[in-house]
Amino acid sequence: MYREIKDKLVKLIDNEDKVLVVTGARQVGKTTLLKSVLGDNAVYFDIDDKTYKDFFDSLSLVKYSSYLTPIKSSGKNIIVIDEAQRLKDPGLCAKIIHDNRLIKVILTGSSSLDITQRTTESLAGRKINITVYPLTLYEYIKQEEYIVPFALNEINLKIIEEILNEKIRIGTYPAISRNFPEVYLKDLAESIILKDILYLGLIRKSENLIDLLKYFANTIGVAQGILPISKGVQLSRKTVEYYINILESSYIIYAINGFKDLRNDEVSKISKYYFFDTGLRNYLINDFRQLSNRQDKSSLFENFIITEILKRNEYNFSRYETFFWKTTQGANIDIVLRRDNKILLYNFDKKQSSIDAFISTYKDKYEISVIDNILEFILREEYL
Repeated sequence: MYREIKDKLVKLIDNEDKVLVVTGARQVGKTTLLKSVLGDNAVYFDIDDKTYKDFFDSLSLVKYSSYLTPIKSSGKNIIVIDEAQRLKDPGLCAKIIHDNRLIKVILTGSSSLDITQRTTESLAGRKINITVYPLTLYEYIKQEEYIVPFALNEINLKIIEEILNEKIRIGTYPAISRNFPEVYLKDLAESIILKDILYLGLIRKSENLIDLLKYFANTIGVAQGILPISKGVQLSRKTVEYYINILESSYIIYAINGFKDLRNDEVSKISKYYFFDTGLRNYLINDFRQLSNRQDKSSLFENFIITEILKRNEYNFSRYETFFWKTTQGANIDIVLRRDNKILLYNFDKKQSSIDAFISTYKDKYEISVIDNILEFILREEYL
């Protein structure tokens, strides 16, 4: 299966003498991707297996050396520790192995909150973080050899739009079934909430977390602050902020913030929340109807496109920050991408007056371009 990040992953593994930390939601294909890159050159340890968990939790150089040195001597140059967030101290574990040159280490995890924070101190200057997401539309289309994704001729456009509508409906997890998506997504949601979040002791009441998820599922792309969210789910502000942090770190939702620079009337203390996978969102509201029959098709399309930009931006190391722009005078732009002195703009409703207002304000400070065709933009082979 084609994955856009694969070539860059190969270069990082071959050229960087550092611990690679690969994170991403459950079932996005982290281990499958690594196996396709590493072939027979690696040994895999699943920390769900208590034997391996106890071994790596020992933090013993003597034990590590006696077990890992023969692996390296046999010609296996890399170990992959799957679900490393379940270790007591994954950072220190990897540091011991790395600093003593026992073998090259790759950590994978399905919770960035746990694994990233718990490797930061021990692996300072010693690690590289990579995030793997559900498939992009570009990756799906690359599987179809008869389609040139960036050539949107009439025939290709019809096929691409059919794929797009289906992926917005059921999501883009690699193993999703178009016939029974609700079965797969039910298992996925339970795995994330029960196996990861509850297992790690991050929350006590899963029903409160699910209520918050359903709230976000019904307010996709709505610019809002924490206070109205806490009122909507009847939870304290502190609890809502904590839960949002967990959901973002578990790759379920993410937020984009308001762009603020020169104008006093720019709104920046609120956020828009989106789902990393629209199929999971549709599961939460129990609605898998075709887009043509839905009142929420515009918000679903917006969610899908912005997520595609986020994924391809990260895979290509493009460094673009993503914002929306909103003023108290009523101006609104859905997508503002900023890197250095360059800005790209796009509005789903094509409202030109807001675009003109932004350009008038910032033309002397930034090089500003307006994205004309958003579908063509997210399917470019040579991304930003």
